[in-house]
Amino acid sequence: SLYSVVFASAFYAPQYLSRIMAVLQPQVKLAGVYARWCVGMNQEDRIFKEPTYRYGELLGRNIIGPALIFRAEAFKQGAGSFAAFAHQGLWGVWRKMGATRPFFQINMVPIRYQGHPYECLERPLQPAAQAEASAWMRLRCYLTASVPNEVRMLLRKANHTLLDAPESPLDLILFGDLNELYTVSELAHRHQATPVLVTQEPYDFRNLAHYSKGLLRSLPILTANEDILPLLAQTRYAPKPLLYRPEMSGRELTEMLLRLPRVLQREQVVTVVRAVNHPRLLEATLDSLLSLDLPYQSLSLFLLCPEPTAELRRWLSRHPYTALIPDRLDYFPQLLANIKPLPGHLLMGIDSGVVLSKDWLHRCKRYLWNPHIGLVSSFLHNGDLPMQHLPFPARNLAELDTQWQDFRQGLNPLAEEVDYVGNALFLAKKDLFEHALSLAPTALPLANPASLSFLFKNLGYHRLMVKETVGFQVF
Repeated sequence: SLYSVVFASAFYAPQYLSRIMAVLQPQVKLAGVYARWCVGMNQEDRIFKEPTYRYGELLGRNIIGPALIFRAEAFKQGAGSFAAFAHQGLWGVWRKMGATRPFFQINMVPIRYQGHPYECLERPLQPAAQAEASAWMRLRCYLTASVPNEVRMLLRKANHTLLDAPESPLDLILFGDLNELYTVSELAHRHQATPVLVTQEPYDFRNLAHYSKGLLRSLPILTANEDILPLLAQTRYAPKPLLYRPEMSGRELTEMLLRLPRVLQREQVVTVVRAVNHPRLLEATLDSLLSLDLPYQSLSLFLLCPEPTAELRRWLSRHPYTALIPDRLDYFPQLLANIKPLPGHLLMGIDSGVVLSKDWLHRCKRYLWNPHIGLVSSFLHNGDLPMQHLPFPARNLAELDTQWQDFRQGLNPLAEEVDYVGNALFLAKKDLFEHALSLAPTALPLANPASLSFLFKNLGYHRLMVKETVGFQVF
């Protein structure tokens, strides 16, 4: 006897079954025949020891192909029973089946998908109530007496907090006199704040270039004097200054200030790491997160482990991380119950095996100041969605680093709105993420690599892909 797996969202042509059976029946040594995707790959049919799904595809999204027929006796040898199948998980069963009999992959199977392959919602989703600008993204600033009044007025217009004295938590220290540099540097170090020089004088830049090129390269500069720009272009180590206008809106000022390094690093980020495969990939991701350009205490790590392998279970038992192993495929309610008590206004989702540029969080989180943006992601080379891939080959991190720095220089715009970003890497406002999960308790998050984007799209929030930073999927 035979078992067949089909997709409810797919339509199968009349010759579908006969096409597969014509391959399976004569070859009694085959465990099964399957089609990895849809139609017309124009590749030769091949025999494999086991199905050639990527490890993350098979377990991370519960995908077993739109067409799969396998022999009952091969399944019993691999799983023993359906109860054992549920305990071992897909990967373990396929490996055991493939240990005795190979699989055959065919690439010309007549299948088509319905017009919209994502989950259908029973009712329209309502956006969560949001203020025009999130209060937690208002900057806490200390200004010395040398800062001009027009800058103070701009900060007040943008509803940022102006402190009478430097006290933690503190985001920015603005000063207008280079004689204050030593004192300001000590305060910035003590409060983990970003110092910003406010000046309209070209002389200040010449002084910095003469006494400390390293300081000139790292010190953010705020100016309204456009005549300074040509001077900076001639100075090798000069940074690109923040150019403000006295008449600019509070929103424009905030978007500009959020480009500064280490701004809002005091903000706690709940980080959900979805781990389904080998512990070495999880360790690579954890190492990458700990290498981000922000204080370690800013990350609140939470591991989500649907269908963990035996190796991963043993790893979890030896490491003191908070982890959830869902007991069902529609695990949104369980995830929501676990993350809701965690403090923080931002939530980052990342799959094990994904490693990031050190500036990833800094470059992505500033876009969430816009109340209309729901999800933010970036390039994710080797990820599930081809649109997030880089337009050049990179088999490892070394190859990526070699080409990335030159590639990013020519990018414009730095971010663009897209229909979908992958679940494997995203950043969202935590309250919006919780709202989306609460409205879709029966959604199968493993069934599609962009299910979260679908929910946010139906809630009316934009999805953004940031092009100035990158993630890389390791296998």
